[in-house]
Amino acid sequence: MIGGISALYAGSQYNKTLIDFKLPILVAIIFGVLFSLLTSKYLKEYSGKKFRYYGHLFWSILTFGGFITGLLFLINSVFGKEQTETLKKPIVGVSHVSRSGSVYAEINMGNYSKDISFDSREKQQVEAANYVVLITQEGLFGYNIIKETTLTKE
Repeated sequence: MIGGISALYAGSQYNKTLIDFKLPILVAIIFGVLFSLLTSKYLKEYSGKKFRYYGHLFWSILTFGGFITGLLFLINSVFGKEQTETLKKPIVGVSHVSRSGSVYAEINMGNYSKDISFDSREKQQVEAANYVVLITQEGLFGYNIIKETTLTKE
């Protein structure tokens, strides 16, 4: 249960952190596979014929990998620097998610792109804006955490 909650926390922190999506997924997979390899022998002994390795691997990645990923996001945000930095990034695309009603402004961060989420009530402002202004704090591992977002035409 703690691993699942940590995975949900990691997902919410990913939205607030300027990081490529590949890195948190890679961390979760690596630690989940390691946990799975370390525990599969013991689980196989206790469960007998009912043991399914791929199911165990999936749950190891989700729970233990999610726990480690969430822990790393937490450490990055809690032990970061105090000073803030302002970044002004041009909007390269706007997308809508009909199920949640969210609007996303896509920005380029050098070697990856990041979707910045806005409420559905801000749809017209996002579509009219040319830039997203981000107020960020640098985290312990060097990944900036978004503290505030605003939209601007200039």
